[in-house]
Amino acid sequence: MSTNSRGALVAAALVLALVPLPAAAGDGPDLAAGYSMMQLDDQTRHGVSGALSFRAFGRVRLWLDGATQKASVEGVDLTTSSLMAGPGLRFGKGRARVFVRAMAGLLRDKASISVFEADISETESGLGVLAGGGVDVRLARRIDLRLQGDYLWRDTDQGDSGGVRAGAGFVYRFGSID
Repeated sequence: MSTNSRGALVAAALVLALVPLPAAAGDGPDLAAGYSMMQLDDQTRHGVSGALSFRAFGRVRLWLDGATQKASVEGVDLTTSSLMAGPGLRFGKGRARVFVRAMAGLLRDKASISVFEADISETESGLGVLAGGGVDVRLARRIDLRLQGDYLWRDTDQGDSGGVRAGAGFVYRFGSID
């Protein structure tokens, strides 16, 4: 089994292990969605991201984050998709709340090109790690504006590489409002 296959299996097991935890983690899940920009391998990619977080205890939250970003470079369409899970901390009360998080999971890169009427593509999956944070600013009782930034590290067949991901979007807060 290749290193990338093992990394993908470890990431998938991590995600599956964290899925049942939110039911027992308590109240206050958040659902976020918005625009996402990634600077990776000297290309800027644009797309969307979404995150679901649950309070585990105190300030500790469990995060599940998914994103996809695309770019076109010299006729080659590049797509990077990720599914990450891990812990984070949230600080503050009132109108603004700061969070930090560290996650690991599956990262998938796809490069494709169209030649005449045929599409040729190559896909690579591997382990990715995402670490960063952001701020949620209260707009309404259950709606926040989220600004965030993360550093992405990935393991590829060509070696390790990294980049940054920034995003902005909205958060809907379920459960109790503290």
